[in-house]
Amino acid sequence: MGVCISRVIGPQITKEELKSKIYTAIDLEKVGALSHLWKVYIRQRPKFVPLFDINEPLIEIQGVEINSLAFAIRVGKTSIVKFLIENCKAKIEAMNDVFNAVGKTPMDVICEYGHLDLLKYYLPLYLEFKEMQATEFSIHEEKSEDFSIFNSKFLQKKPMKGASAIQRACERGKIDIVDFLINYFDSKSIPDEFNVHNEDERTGENCALISCRNGNLALAMLLYKKCNADFHKLNKRSENAIQLATIGANKYPYRKHLDLLKFLIEELNVDVTYHYEETLIISENPMITSYLEYKLIQKGISQARKKNIEKENAIKSVTGDDLQGLSPEVIEKLNRAGREFEFTEIFREELDEKSQSLVSSISQLGESEDISIPKFWEEKRI
Repeated sequence: MGVCISRVIGPQITKEELKSKIYTAIDLEKVGALSHLWKVYIRQRPKFVPLFDINEPLIEIQGVEINSLAFAIRVGKTSIVKFLIENCKAKIEAMNDVFNAVGKTPMDVICEYGHLDLLKYYLPLYLEFKEMQATEFSIHEEKSEDFSIFNSKFLQKKPMKGASAIQRACERGKIDIVDFLINYFDSKSIPDEFNVHNEDERTGENCALISCRNGNLALAMLLYKKCNADFHKLNKRSENAIQLATIGANKYPYRKHLDLLKFLIEELNVDVTYHYEETLIISENPMITSYLEYKLIQKGISQARKKNIEKENAIKSVTGDDLQGLSPEVIEKLNRAGREFEFTEIFREELDEKSQSLVSSISQLGESEDISIPKFWEEKRI
């Protein structure tokens, strides 16, 4: 009796060499090269044991094993993704497991990295797959609980809570992705992960507030004109759109936060007087500070000057608990003197050595241009 031997049609290579070739074909988007590898070494056929399963791990990145389809999606190779799904029958479930391991969905990755062509191809498949999952789960709910415990098909890992797919696109400034999703779901039921009005569970920020924090005027205008997005809400730190834009200007000084602030205040009527002292304190951009002061004066708040507010808050921060040990006469003099006075002249003969040291430090604070942010704001931003 003869022995049936499985034979590879082509050069003999190791599994690791094959994986390296697959990786290169995907990374360089060489569909022809991947097709050859598939036909010779991977495709199922009679009397042949494949050298590699297309759904098994291809590489390891930061401790996570990535299969071919997940890698192609991460690097945005649309033609490769199409070939793997349609020709190689790569399993979407196996790819989802890879992204679930890092708390994401494939749509999170596609939107975050701005793979527009891939989004156009994969979105219908993704929605169809999710609908199929929902149907299977609905049928499964009617079965016994004991059966469900041991049926691994339904033990789906859930992504970590956090930013949705469209919120990730807003974070990265992927306007073309956001615009496509808005148009795609126009007059359709919108899944939560693509809804610009939904809030990030961690921050309480919708896409509108995210655009403000990142200083993206074009995105903000798109969200307002096409979706009537809400720019008047507060996030979980009770910060409004103006404050987020002001904070963002400190972090990203090269972006158009001033133009964004004008859009928020002059066109959308976001309340510039809301906690305006905090807003001026956090502003480090002189042009933005001047603009905010001007708009506040127009609102009738004539005392809205960043320098004065910083000085006043610096004094308040050291005239609370630190002065509890002073005599009533000294405290009365402080109250009568107001905020603008020369400490050393008032207390030259009345303060002891300990109090004199304290007053000197206050005097230095009053004269310094570089006054630190008060504790109430630091605690708020933790």
